[in-house]
Amino acid sequence: MVLDGSEGTLFILPAQVAQYQKTHTFTRTTYLGFHTALHFFPTKVGRTVTLGNHHCCMRWMEDTCGLSATVHPPFSETASLLLLTVLSYVDAMEHQQRLISALHPALARALQFLEAHFTESFTLQHLAEQAYVSTSHLRALFRQHLNCSPSSYQLQLRMRLAEKLLQDPYLTVSEVAQRCGYTDSNYFVRLFRQQHQLPPGHWRVLLQEIN
Repeated sequence: MVLDGSEGTLFILPAQVAQYQKTHTFTRTTYLGFHTALHFFPTKVGRTVTLGNHHCCMRWMEDTCGLSATVHPPFSETASLLLLTVLSYVDAMEHQQRLISALHPALARALQFLEAHFTESFTLQHLAEQAYVSTSHLRALFRQHLNCSPSSYQLQLRMRLAEKLLQDPYLTVSEVAQRCGYTDSNYFVRLFRQQHQLPPGHWRVLLQEIN
């Protein structure tokens, strides 16, 4: 069994499956071994999940390793809870990737690229090349299946991330803008206002009042 991956790829191997890693450049790999419910591993076949820019999941895995290494019960219990969070998160990502793979193959490739790189800047031509279709065909696929343009879909992903980041009171609006892929915070504020009818600062205050 051979599983290929790149930076940000998560390999899931059931118990008693041998693992041999071959890399072409310097690679940092985090290993997690554990016992869990059978439904997470219904077969003996390994599988991969593309984490892309989902850095939180990778950070949780690193933290799980660190916490599980201690003998103090509170930390080991926290490690177990964090591991459950990782498994649930990965399960949700696999479900999302299955939904994407059920679409037109070219659209699925484009969406997978967008999910992994939506905070980065790239042209429509580059996205079309990732999907192996022309730009006009890619636009048509987005309109037909998602009723939006590729740029609008990327904007939705960025705004969704912004909503999550704004829940962190320690992040400034400028920091949120940068993490969402905007070097110009004023431009980010204008886009956020257009999508939410409120600037990000006011939206954060309203969210805090509701909660």
